Amino acid sequence: MRKSIPFVLAIAGIAVVAMGCFPQNQCAGSFADYCKEGDTAPCFGHLVDPHHWESGPFLGAWQPFNNLGMLLMHLRDAQTGAQLEGNFGSIECYISATQTPNQPGNQFVASAGNLCELNVVPEGAGWQASVLNGTCAEYFVYVTMSTL
Repeated sequence: MRKSIPFVLAIAGIAVVAMGCFPQNQCAGSFADYCKEGDTAPCFGHLVDPHHWESGPFLGAWQPFNNLGMLLMHLRDAQTGAQLEGNFGSIECYISATQTPNQPGNQFVASAGNLCELNVVPEGAGWQASVLNGTCAEYFVYVTMSTL
């Protein structure tokens, strides 16, 4: 029993010292509200047609997706303001470690789980989606939604 006390104290001391080696709040969250009506801030996303919206060109630069970051996307065309029409069909989320994953040597994956937590709700005559990166890793994201 007495021999185990110094061992436990040594382990506790190592744990306390190790905690000081990591930056504090290295996984602090963020929130961005894109393309709300009347917003003068930069906006992204466009309608491919009245029933298909994408967060940007699939073959172009994807949106930054910060650690524990939430993007609130108002699913309308960034240039015209036209809204996605119809009933909810599907939404897909892809992530990459690089902003241009379709370039030679880069990659992307269809995400699932806490890498891309999706929530879609009606907004007036259109739609709004929140996309959460539930991890401490930073990525780039491409989102597409279709209606029926």
